[in-house]
Amino acid sequence: MSKTRLPGLSACLVTLALVSFPAIAERADNLFKLEKDSRILAYLTGNEASKKLFELGSAWDRKLRLQASCKSQYSVRTRPGGIIIHRTIDLPPGAMHPVEGIWQVRFSLERCGESQTYNALVLAANGAAPAYQTLLPGKTIGTPVLLQDVLTQLTLKVMAESKAKQNRECEDFVVTDTELTVPPKVVGSGAKVTLAGNYEETWIVRY
Repeated sequence: MSKTRLPGLSACLVTLALVSFPAIAERADNLFKLEKDSRILAYLTGNEASKKLFELGSAWDRKLRLQASCKSQYSVRTRPGGIIIHRTIDLPPGAMHPVEGIWQVRFSLERCGESQTYNALVLAANGAAPAYQTLLPGKTIGTPVLLQDVLTQLTLKVMAESKAKQNRECEDFVVTDTELTVPPKVVGSGAKVTLAGNYEETWIVRY
């Protein structure tokens, strides 16, 4: 039996000096003011946010009975211009989630050669994962409060019309799409852009 003798092994101790750079606290009330390397911008458009939007969009697809047989890869597209900050977002150093902030997101859910526009309202939860709420689909530019006011009036209108035509009140209806038909005036540019004047939208309702 032959034996092979290994040469002696010498241990080498290497000391590394690690320098940590603390994350900078960030606050944002307008996306156009953020730099490209902003932590808040990365958070709002990152993978975790896209996953939540995918869940909301898929739920809307099922509710509207869209692409029920689609087997292709789904994708979510969100552009910085599609994010509106309603309450200042506060992301402290080292925090995984904002401690304050409310923002609205418009995104496209793309599947099987088609794209559907959906909207979500996101509320910070004091450093925990934020809460995502669905808003009406489509290209409406209404604020959450305005949308709720119009939806209340629409509910009464639909119930009255259905009762007059079918002698019953229809409470089961859904807004399937919204379209901005007469846009408001745009004043300013970049971070100082504002919308002024009246505007008109068309809402499609199924009941």
